[in-house]
Amino acid sequence: MRLSSKIKATLAMAAVLSTIAAVAWAQNLEVKGNAWFATGGSGSAGIGTASPLAKFHVIAPGGFGGEATDGTSLAGNVPVVAQGNGHVFGIINSHGRQVGAISVDGDNASAASRGYVSFLDKADGVWHTSLSLNKGNVGIGTTAPAGALDVNGDIYRAGLLAISGEAGGWLRINQNGAFPNGTHFPFRSNFYRGITTGTWWSVEPGVGNVLVQGSVGIGTTNPALPLDVRGAIGAGNSDIYFTNPSHNHTGFGNTAGYAAIENSSNYGTLMVLGRAGTPWGRKVDVWDYLQVNGRIRATDGTAIYVTPGDCQSPGPGVLTLNPTCNYACSCGVSDMGCCGFYIPNNSLLGRLVDP
Repeated sequence: MRLSSKIKATLAMAAVLSTIAAVAWAQNLEVKGNAWFATGGSGSAGIGTASPLAKFHVIAPGGFGGEATDGTSLAGNVPVVAQGNGHVFGIINSHGRQVGAISVDGDNASAASRGYVSFLDKADGVWHTSLSLNKGNVGIGTTAPAGALDVNGDIYRAGLLAISGEAGGWLRINQNGAFPNGTHFPFRSNFYRGITTGTWWSVEPGVGNVLVQGSVGIGTTNPALPLDVRGAIGAGNSDIYFTNPSHNHTGFGNTAGYAAIENSSNYGTLMVLGRAGTPWGRKVDVWDYLQVNGRIRATDGTAIYVTPGDCQSPGPGVLTLNPTCNYACSCGVSDMGCCGFYIPNNSLLGRLVDP
């Protein structure tokens, strides 16, 4: 069929108008209601790109614009802006169920109180706030937050780690070199499992206590006693007090190669138990100068006696190895009941220690 020149001109004009309309539509799009974009099955929609890498791909230089005097945002180059109060970005799973969201919370509608961003999950069907960003920090890998988390290293924890802010209490582990390597406890710290620190622990005098429910091992991971130190102990100029008045001798120091000091209630004494298992039995050696402000008594060794006041030979108050002494009396002395010599017993004073 041949078209007249008039019809051809009409069709050409319609094509031009359609092109102009398409260009205008591409520059400005207003949708009132629902919109559906047919992307040809495997096609994608791009804004700022003719080669979208996903179903929806936006390219822009990035960055917010300035702000008006009341703090409201001016136009900028942020690729995507989500505005609202509460959940402003949501994620659902492949079955259409809600699993996560980004939320704007605490919006008080002023430039100084704009609200904060929260990340939430709904893994068990209930919304949980997983992370709230409120005036900075966090870190992990860091560009140096130096507070409110900061990490920059490995942290492994299978359980609870709770640090209370009660009365300014805090736990510091080698924070920016502010203390020597180790852990500093300026307030109250209760440990119910265990903790591995650097080179020292410190509790600020007068305000801190460390409670360990269980045993503490230093140099061992298998402490046999409430405090088990596998190494030397330096007490400085401090005293050592044994404050349990009902402690009984345990026999722990009887193990070969062991030694012990015990405040023994059942023996009524402070027991110093020498090294067990030597050829001499349990053995204690004291090197250099020894001063004893009191008496010394040995329960093993040669017996030492002291003569009574009525001993004539060798005389009263004499130390001797003889268990008896001689006393001379005359006949008729009723309190003695003797005539001539009689032999009283000397008092046992102690025993000679081994030379």
